[in-house]
Amino acid sequence: MASKKRPIWKTITRTAAAGLLALNLLGCPPPINPPKPVTTEQNNLSENTHVLSTDETSSISSVSDNSITVSNASSYYINEIVVADITPQTPDGLFRKVSYVSGGMVHTVPATLEEAVKNVSFETSRSITFRLSNMPRLILNLFNFNQPIDNFILYSLNGDEDINNALLLNGNVSLDSNLYLSFDIGESVLDKFIFKSTSNDSVSLQLTSNLEKPDINIKKDFKEYKLPSVRLGYFPTTPPLPIIVTPAVTPTGSIGGNISVSAGANVTQSASLGIGLSYDSGKWSPIQKFTNSFSYNPPTISSINSVKAALGPMIHFRFYNVAGPYAGINAYLKLDSNQDSGKLLGGLEFLLGVEGKIFGLKFADYSTNIPGTEMQLASWEKPTPPTPPEILEKILFVMSYPSIPPSSPDYPQIYSVSSDSSSLTKVSNFSQFFGEFNPSLSSDGKKISYTSKQNGNLDIYIMNSDGTQVTQLTSDPADDFDSDLSPDGTKIAFVTNRDKNYLYKLYIMNSDGSNQTEVTNAYNLVNSPRWSSDGKKIIFSSYDGLYITEGSSLRQKIPGTSSYDSSPSFSPDGKEILFVSRRGGNPEVYMMSSDGSNPVNLTNNSAVDFDPSFSPDGKRVAFISYRGDGWPKLYVMNKDGSEVTAVHTMDYTYSSSPRYYPNN
Repeated sequence: MASKKRPIWKTITRTAAAGLLALNLLGCPPPINPPKPVTTEQNNLSENTHVLSTDETSSISSVSDNSITVSNASSYYINEIVVADITPQTPDGLFRKVSYVSGGMVHTVPATLEEAVKNVSFETSRSITFRLSNMPRLILNLFNFNQPIDNFILYSLNGDEDINNALLLNGNVSLDSNLYLSFDIGESVLDKFIFKSTSNDSVSLQLTSNLEKPDINIKKDFKEYKLPSVRLGYFPTTPPLPIIVTPAVTPTGSIGGNISVSAGANVTQSASLGIGLSYDSGKWSPIQKFTNSFSYNPPTISSINSVKAALGPMIHFRFYNVAGPYAGINAYLKLDSNQDSGKLLGGLEFLLGVEGKIFGLKFADYSTNIPGTEMQLASWEKPTPPTPPEILEKILFVMSYPSIPPSSPDYPQIYSVSSDSSSLTKVSNFSQFFGEFNPSLSSDGKKISYTSKQNGNLDIYIMNSDGTQVTQLTSDPADDFDSDLSPDGTKIAFVTNRDKNYLYKLYIMNSDGSNQTEVTNAYNLVNSPRWSSDGKKIIFSSYDGLYITEGSSLRQKIPGTSSYDSSPSFSPDGKEILFVSRRGGNPEVYMMSSDGSNPVNLTNNSAVDFDPSFSPDGKRVAFISYRGDGWPKLYVMNKDGSEVTAVHTMDYTYSSSPRYYPNN
């Protein structure tokens, strides 16, 4: 390798050194590390820059960050900039300024390009290839360099690299890069500098979590992988000054946001890009141009997640393994979801910078984050369940036609009708004047108990909800009426005067008619018994108010009720009671709390309103009213008395005893 011809002043200094030795022998010590004399030789190299020859380089035995061990240390001088090419002794080249010499050790500090050269330009383009891939975790391949990186754990709950309770980042990175560098250095001043990396980049990123970690913000670097130094070319000086770059790569992973148990997402990003920095007239500017595309697998979500995870290489190009430009290329995925909806985004972002100390003493470090692109890859919403078809409430009631033209007489029969007045259906179809009254439905809607005079006096019967399989349950000569099936369908409460003293009492029997037992011992004038929805209580009316009974003889009068009150029934939740009252003079439908407080007039109409019944959900009330044409008809309203609607308004008919079918 050509070296710079040692100038005449060095010959002079050798002669001077002999003289100094003589002075020393005479008692005059020489100066330590004398400064290098100034030369007037013209060159693009600065006066104190020396490019070592092959022979001079071979005299170096070791190089550290701040010193050179060399056999001929006495030939190096303070402020001399020492430059060497890539050799076995200097694998990263050499670019140092001598600070002082001590024995066989040349102590150095970093030099700058502005100090070493002037009035030079340099331009080069080189291809560099990087590879990172996972087998099965994350493997790094750079310049045929292969270093496994297992278990890239961003966060471990137990802090012990436990992958069973961790946030894991897996993936692979492929980067084929073409490096472009351009220098313009004037009179010891950097005028222009361009660093650009054009690449074909592919990153596959997979985030897996099996723990909950709110407010997470973690960045984790692998160790830096230093690659073999590369000679990009020479500055056009005499002798030529080699330009050495040492590439180094640090894979980086990061995550931020909130993440919950069992979440996973995968995004693959491919890009053709050109990124870099330019310096001109004292100002740094980023260079950015790219096109990219994404692919993904549908994420797996079990709960709320709002997280961003990134993976990519940070690439340094260090001149003489000291300092220089760098670029970070991160592919990322963003997952934002809750129980009902979410979206998956993929993006690309860059970090560009330069460590300025290699260029000049006045150069500060510079860095900038550049957003690349972000694209929504997928979005989802919890499927909106189809609107269920409107379930029309169905009501069982009694209706009869009197002998008034143009209708033909029809005696009381049991009917069903939908709440929108459609589907009127006759359930019973008795051809003689028996009369069916007070129907009651089982909780499954399959059985109907009712009162009839089929055998000459009032008895309790039961039949299927379609009118078939009629069975007589009571056969006492006395009257038995006002039956109500228990919620579980196993018992029936009813009223009877079988004591032959015209005192009406409350009885309970099994739904097959067996075990007929008096409940309210020695209590008179019971009417309209109704079970609570839990089957533990029965409410009824008597001559002096409303009562609730639990067990065979325990009964309790509801405070505030009197002989004006009748026809009580519980709401489905047992918290409210419907009843009919004449306390305002006219029979009206009222509702109160189960303890008798807060009575409210729901109908508040001048016509007679009676026979109220709750819907299965407790939101609606069916009742009978004489309003309108003066005939008792079936109506429904909200439980607060609003939206009163006539359900069945056929002329010349009597209606009574409405009961809602269960929703099932």
